[in-house]
Amino acid sequence: MPSGVDRKLEISKLIRERYSALRREEKDSIVDGIGQFLKLAMSSRTPMHTILTDAAKLIHRNFEFQYVSIAMKDPTDEKFRYVAMVGLRDEVKTLRQNLSYTLVEMMDTRSNPSTRVNKIIEIHLMEDKPLKEGGEGIYNRPSLIGKNRGGSDSMVEGDYIELSILGPNDELIGWIEVSSPRDNKFPSRSTVKWIEFVSIITATFLKLKETAKGSAR
Repeated sequence: MPSGVDRKLEISKLIRERYSALRREEKDSIVDGIGQFLKLAMSSRTPMHTILTDAAKLIHRNFEFQYVSIAMKDPTDEKFRYVAMVGLRDEVKTLRQNLSYTLVEMMDTRSNPSTRVNKIIEIHLMEDKPLKEGGEGIYNRPSLIGKNRGGSDSMVEGDYIELSILGPNDELIGWIEVSSPRDNKFPSRSTVKWIEFVSIITATFLKLKETAKGSAR
């Protein structure tokens, strides 16, 4: 039977092995990334556009999605526009930056159908939105639009997951759009919940920035 000293040494060894910086697990990089994002966002000198761009990079770096776009409501005309994009070709980014949507268009379930998971997450399928003539330019791989879906768990070009960025009264102020996972499969629930967490953090800091900006006037 091990002595008290031996038992303590055994426990100490176990603790060092389990929590060593060298023993990294999948979630470690996610938590580290969110920590760096929080540090950046908390700085009063960090502009909103930098926060949004860093949020897109955080998702692109830590999860399986090749393309990440963030759209926000422009207070000058109340329309939504893409303001941060990662992974897309430059010409696709340019075309997307020229798009604008009203709140009515975003909420219209006939022209903008989706499968809603909760108040933040909804999934858009390629089959619900046939490619319009001249609309292929907003996709990174337009030649793949309309290709057969490999299975019910497969994501194809034209599918995307949209996570709402909500204001203090649950009003839509923007969204995070992710698509084209590297394994071409719908992501796990935990992956989507992590990105939902990022959207909530982003919304919180945007509100704080807006409040601070208003107080400074």
